[in-house]
Amino acid sequence: MTFDEQHKRAVDSVTDRLRDEVERQLQATMDEVSASARGDVEAARLESDIAKRQADEALREADEAKRRVEEAVHDAETARRQAEDANRQAEAANRQADEARRLIDEANRLADEARRQADEARAAIAAAAPASTAVETPAAPADSAPSQSTIDAFRQIDAARSLTGVLDALVAAAAVDDRAAGVWLVRGEQLQHWRSVAIDSPAEEIPLEHEGAIASAARSNSVATDDDGCAVPLALAGQAVAVLFVAGTRDHAAIEWLARHAAKCLESITAFKTARAITDRHSATAKLS
Repeated sequence: MTFDEQHKRAVDSVTDRLRDEVERQLQATMDEVSASARGDVEAARLESDIAKRQADEALREADEAKRRVEEAVHDAETARRQAEDANRQAEAANRQADEARRLIDEANRLADEARRQADEARAAIAAAAPASTAVETPAAPADSAPSQSTIDAFRQIDAARSLTGVLDALVAAAAVDDRAAGVWLVRGEQLQHWRSVAIDSPAEEIPLEHEGAIASAARSNSVATDDDGCAVPLALAGQAVAVLFVAGTRDHAAIEWLARHAAKCLESITAFKTARAITDRHSATAKLS
């Protein structure tokens, strides 16, 4: 083998080794680049997933913030309505309190008036009793002159604390000395029997247009008499709400005193009850608010 051939073979061998080394290094570089690229893709995919999760979390937080804002707006609107309701209730409570004070003042006035009339009636009865005994002529029938029982009746009516108690005391007072007495209540176009003493078979209902003394007293709001007895209306605020009837008596003045005094007591109790009801309603409203 010639030198040239040997030299050519050596060169070819070196060239082949260089080519293999270059190809190996190139392949390694390509593998490294490919691996790096795959890593970058995985990293990019991971970053994308993280970004997507962060975006989803941001959307959820935005939705939650929106919901909280809407709840805050709703709560604020509810609070505003409640404040307006509270203001209206406070205004209504103030009006009710003013009305209660007015009714209490009116009740006090009526009570004072009732006491004044009671004092006047007692004084009149006390003044009339000695005069009836000083007359030298024969004594009049017992029911024609005021008696101690009538004075006691005023005290019993004053002591009553309910509408029923006043009417009971009135019937009992009017029925002294074996007299027959009863009370009928005005109910629209009828008078309904409330309670009576010594009246045989009292009429349970009497038409307002009836010709008797009871219906006449209710219609005219004044004392009425007939052959059976005397009827006196019990008026509240100027309107007849009941009628006291007493049979077989000529002492109409004493019966009228009793009835009018009882009416004033009824009016006073009614005013007090109304004032108390409004005051209780005001207290309940204040507790709820």
